Amino acid sequence: MGELTDLIFSLLGKAGRVFNIQGKRICFILWSICLLYWAARNISLGLKVQAASCFVSILFHVYGHWNWKRKKIGEEHEHKPNN
Repeated sequence: MGELTDLIFSLLGKAGRVFNIQGKRICFILWSICLLYWAARNISLGLKVQAASCFVSILFHVYGHWNWKRKKIGEEHEHKPNN
């Protein structure tokens, strides 16, 4: 794992922010993928507490995705015509 991979996952996380602003649930999936990478990276660096924090954050993202889906926030509203 090198700096280029770190950069790619950092940018992927930023893309998640853009999707969040747009109200798209895919943001939670992107963030979870990024956090899995960062957890592995932190473990490889011996940063166990930081890795554990990543896993806790993944749980929040899973909950966020589920909650948005349950409340019909996101993709369901994109195709409705504006009145």
